[in-house]
Amino acid sequence: MSEPTGYADFREQSFRSKSVERKLGQQQNMTHLLRAASHAEVEFNKLAHGNEWQKYQQLLQGAINHASSERAKIGPKMMDPALTEHGDLLALKMEGIMLTERIESLTMALELPKIIQEDGAKARKLLEESDWLRTDQSED
Repeated sequence: MSEPTGYADFREQSFRSKSVERKLGQQQNMTHLLRAASHAEVEFNKLAHGNEWQKYQQLLQGAINHASSERAKIGPKMMDPALTEHGDLLALKMEGIMLTERIESLTMALELPKIIQEDGAKARKLLEESDWLRTDQSED
């Protein structure tokens, strides 16, 4: 059975139309995400210059230091010849794992400002160079 005259052209136009709509939607989503990241950097810069943020960072660093010193105590405890119970050894191992996870989480929280600033700067640069959005739209 053959297609009606013009049907192939209609299908191709329909496909192109939907493809363009999908591409525009993706570009709009990307633009919103870039604007949000850029805005987060601006808002964070306002927050970062206050005493509250410095106190927050000091608290995080203190918690990291405390968890690190507690983790350092686990090795010698595990090597204690008087510690022979399997359950006690497992408890020390689990404590070490939890302290390691705590240190990594706190470190990530401490590095968050740097991440926000770097990502915001990248987003702002992409928005400033947003000609790529208009160029892509005009090519279709």
